[in-house]
This record gives sequence, structure tokens and C-alpha cells, in this order.
Amino acid sequence: MEDFSSLFSAHRKQETPSRYEYKPLQAADSIRLVCLTTTNGKVHGTLKEARLFEKPEYRAVSYVWGAAFDGAGDGSPRPFVLDDGQVIQVTANLADFLDVVVQKQPQTPMTFWIDAICINQADEEEKSVQVGIMRQIYDQAAEILIWLGRHDETSRDDIAKMEWCDETMRRLWSIYKANGTGPTRKAGAVPVRPDLGFRTEDGAVKDREGWKSLGGFFVRRNWWHRVWTVQEYIPEAKKLFMCGDVAFSPDWLESILDLTLLLHDFEPGFEFLEDAGFSVLRQVENFRSSFHDGSRAPLTVYDVLSECRLRDASDPRDKVFAPLGLLPRKQRLDAALRIDYSLPVEIVFTNVVEYLLRTMHGLDWLDAVVPSRKAKCASWVPDWDAGRGLVFHPLPKTDKDGKAVYRPWGDYNAPEEDPDATRIVRHGGRAELHVMGILLDEIICLYGTNYSAVDVMVVQSWIERACRELGGATYPHTGETMLEAVLRAITFDVVPVDSNSFARGQDDLHHLLSLPVGEIARKLMLVDASMDVDALPLRHMRLDMTLRRRFAVTRHGFVGLVPFYSSVGDKVFCLSGGPVLYVARELIKTSRKEYTYVGESYFHGLMDGEWREKDLFGHPSQVVLV
Repeated sequence: MEDFSSLFSAHRKQETPSRYEYKPLQAADSIRLVCLTTTNGKVHGTLKEARLFEKPEYRAVSYVWGAAFDGAGDGSPRPFVLDDGQVIQVTANLADFLDVVVQKQPQTPMTFWIDAICINQADEEEKSVQVGIMRQIYDQAAEILIWLGRHDETSRDDIAKMEWCDETMRRLWSIYKANGTGPTRKAGAVPVRPDLGFRTEDGAVKDREGWKSLGGFFVRRNWWHRVWTVQEYIPEAKKLFMCGDVAFSPDWLESILDLTLLLHDFEPGFEFLEDAGFSVLRQVENFRSSFHDGSRAPLTVYDVLSECRLRDASDPRDKVFAPLGLLPRKQRLDAALRIDYSLPVEIVFTNVVEYLLRTMHGLDWLDAVVPSRKAKCASWVPDWDAGRGLVFHPLPKTDKDGKAVYRPWGDYNAPEEDPDATRIVRHGGRAELHVMGILLDEIICLYGTNYSAVDVMVVQSWIERACRELGGATYPHTGETMLEAVLRAITFDVVPVDSNSFARGQDDLHHLLSLPVGEIARKLMLVDASMDVDALPLRHMRLDMTLRRRFAVTRHGFVGLVPFYSSVGDKVFCLSGGPVLYVARELIKTSRKEYTYVGESYFHGLMDGEWREKDLFGHPSQVVLV
């Protein structure tokens, strides 16, 4: 009779594996490495300590701690068993990677640095030190493996489309090289031949759904959205992307961007590529290239924090600590930027402001404040964990020569040399910003919010209501007509020179001023479509900057734009070192005048220190923001 006892071995009582006991690392540049092997199809490994200065050989892994994509599973932890039988719990996504990578080379031991295994996540002090050297860890890796997760229903086709893009783009470049030309806007700029596969025989766009699916690949895969991506992808070490059992080169991504840009810009019918998800890839690639382009100015702390705030992180402090690894060592060693996971979120975010006050010009950093109170910070402290839906365009600050667009403080010489002029005052867990300023006005009327980048009908309602209710043909503060003053206010009286700079003075308004007020919306709605010759200059009107703002009128009759969460009764301030005007809300039940910060504002006729020439205002004094 056959013995079936072996079939029931799984039901025998077994001892529960013990959790791995991490030993303290011996030096500031010490790391742990895990050597992976497989036995009977099961991956296991051994941890060993190494010193970075000894240049150990290893691969670093970049991956998402949570689900690789929506619907990828419940994310339940899985045991990773070490050779001595001890266990480290890892995420399901990491376990998927381990299963795949050992199948590639099942008989060959492989050495990796993987944060979830190689860092004692329960030791806040060790984690702080290891995060501080993480850029060096990735820089020294022999190769960075970027794990995008296991396959979903379309990923194999998407990766095949990537390979086709790479092959096609290489063929296009060879054609341009042979012809001695590059792409132009002339007909046939992108060779439309059947063998290149852009179009069907009747000229229609070929594989439109395949293009959309490929764009969606970058939207769906969470790796492209996480904050640690920027630090793990920017190093110049060799990289390899992995999705399931398929690997591909980062060069494919450059080819995708080149090809989609060519098709979108030069070939009719491919306009849909703009909204297909490729902007996610372009954002990551542009940020990476900014660190390797010697012609660009080095990125500042503020630059990298602003870039990373819209990315995902399970710990809000990672929104600060992850970008710091991209900065020069001198900045990382500043006490205010010290990586310390024992500090609460609000202290970490406030410490960043302390650094920015010392290193940035004036109060430029205040444009990062949005109405998110996910972190229990003071109202004037930027919440670097703010969600995508709350961030909007800051007011313009500089022209193409780097000079200030506005001069709200005028020629007034505030005692900025005095260390007490602008400072952070801490009282236990409370932080205040003390700054010299002058109370200019009070908001008495607010119009509807523009919730869309170019909601022309909302903007039109502002124009019509202001001209109807404010009365008079002249704006008393500048001598312009009321219509011209309103139009200058909603365009912030600037013309964009490029994506980052502006020129003062909106000179295209004569195309609108001669029209009846009710006709202006029609012209504005044609701005993007460019269907009207008279509307063409209006493309320079940055109506997208009205996003999430409201039209406001003050007690003294000034008109302008304020954040959408402003209220009637809010005060308008000019603050020392501030490149624009600001709205703040007075706290009533306090023994002294204190204000919560609301946001940046533009008020026509007050942006160049005109308050100094009028008798409407008082004198500068200390303003306390809480």
C-alpha cells in the first residue's frame, strides 16, 4: 500500500520563525547588504555589514512599498526567510520582485541593497542616518534595478509598444541624419510611410488605443508618482527597469518622449497624446535631466521641495527628507535640515522655513503655502504634504533678467539688517512668524471662484460685475478706465516671457478695450483655439493664473485677485521682503493682534509701493502670523 504520510507534512506542528534581530551598524557609512540565493524555488538570504568607503559590489533596488498599481492586491506583508531561519516581513510588491529576480538566475548568488531588508525600520536613529547617505548608496551601486511591479492585463503590450517606439525613433533619427535635416513644421516633417506604422493605409492614426494604453502605463504604475523616485532615479549608475519577467532600458523612455513629442507637434491627429499620460513620464525625465545639465543653475532646497511635494509618500516627513539627498553635502549638514525621524511632522516643516529664511530672498517661499492642514503647522508654514488639488500657480516674481516684477515695499528701507525684523518665535509647540509690515486695506467684497484653469465664463462674470457695481468710468487709483483696471488685475498686469519669467505691463488689452463688456468673453474663449486674428495676442494672457482665485474689492476701492479661501473682512498687508501683497485673517480672541496667513494677492495700484504716497495708510509695524 502506498504511503501518503508525506502529503500531510504541511499540517505538522512547526515552530513559528523568529523575527530577525538587527545588530547596530558600526560606522556612519556602514550599510547592510543582502545576499540572495534560492533553494527548491524558495528565495532566502544572508545579511552582512559593509562600509561604503570600501566600494562593495551590489545592486540597489528601487520599488514602491505599497501596491505597484491599483488592484495589485491587498498589500499584506510576506515573510522573507534568512538562512538562519529568522524572518523579516516585506511588502507583497517586494516579495514579487524577489520571486522574479531569483528565477532569472536561480543558481547564482546575488547581492542587493534593499531598504526594507537592509535598514532596521524600527530604529528611528538608524533610519535617519541611512536616509542621509541614501544618495551615496545609489550612486555607488553597480546597477539600479527599478521594479515597477508584476504584470497587469496590458503591461506586456505596453512594453512591446515601448520597444517599437525605441526602434521607430532610431529609424527616424537615421532618416534625419541621412537627409541632413531635423523635424520641421513643413508637410512631411515626420516621414509618414507605411513601414513606420504611424498610420493606416487610409491615413488614419494607427493603434490609437495602444498609444493611450502606453500613456496609461505611466499613470497606473505607482513608482512614477512616489517621492523617493527622484533620489533613486537621478544617480548616473546603470539602470534597468523591470516589470514582471520583462526588463527594458531607460533609453526606451527617451525614445518614447521624443517620438510622442514629434507626433504631437508635427502630425495632425496625434493631439490626443498630450492627455494620454506621457506628461507623467516627461515630468520625471525633466527633473532627472535638471541635475545633469551643466547649463542650468543648480537647484535649490526650495526647488526640489516644490517638485517633490506633489509626489506620494507614506510618511509626510519623506517629502522633506527624500529631496535632501539630492542636494550638496554642505546644505544637507545644515542643522535646520537635519534628517531626524524622531521629530514630529510640524517641527520638520517649520525647520525648513527656518532654513529658507536664511537662504532665500525675502518671503518668496510663502507662495508654497496652501490651505492644507494635514500637518498641524502654523498657517504660514508650507505643508509639503499638500495634495495635488490644492496647489495653484504662484504670482509672478521675476522678469527674464531676474529682476522683481513688483515692488510693493517701494523704496522704504525696513530694518532688514536687524535680526529681529523677520524671525521665527517658538513657544513650546507653537511657532510664530514676526515680520515688519503695514496694514493696507480690508476686503469687503468677493466674487465667485475660478475652479478651472481657463474658466472664461467665471472671468467674464468678474468683468461684468465689477464694471456694473463699482461705477464710474475711471479707476481712481491709476486714472485708467474701470474696464482696463479690471483686465489688468485679472492678468496680474504681466505678460509671460517664458515658463518662469514675466514682463510687466499687459500691452495686448487694446484688443479688448474697444469691445462691449459682454463681447469680451467671446474673445477670451478663442485664446487657445486661435480662431480669431484679434484673439491671437491674447494667448499671452496667463488666465491659468486665475485658477483657484477670486476677484476682490477692498474698502478703499482697490480691485485684485486673492486665494479662493479668502473671506470678507480679511486684511491686505505689505510685508517686508515680500515680492507681492498678502492676505491675512485677524484672530479676534487674543490679547494682541495676531493673524493667520491666507495667501498671496494682487491689487491693482498697490503693487509698486504706492501706499507711501497716499494718506490712506499708517506706518510699518511688527505683524505676528500664527
